[in-house]
Amino acid sequence: MKIKFWHCNNCGHEEPVTDNNIRELNPAVSSTGAIKIGCPNCGAYTVSKPFDETFTGGVFEVVRPHIKRHRKKV
Repeated sequence: MKIKFWHCNNCGHEEPVTDNNIRELNPAVSSTGAIKIGCPNCGAYTVSKPFDETFTGGVFEVVRPHIKRHRKKV
């Protein structure tokens, strides 16, 4: 079994995931079929909403919270 890393494009956090499996990211599925996967580090998340039961089309939304970078005082 090969281990891959899921990479957050908001904060750069990497989370190890196994092939074809995202259970490590704790996806939440709503009653409408929307799937929400979030970064455990910064809270950014994606929501996939299918148009119908065939899952051949839908909407993919990305929510990125603002991250403040801490600067060193000289």
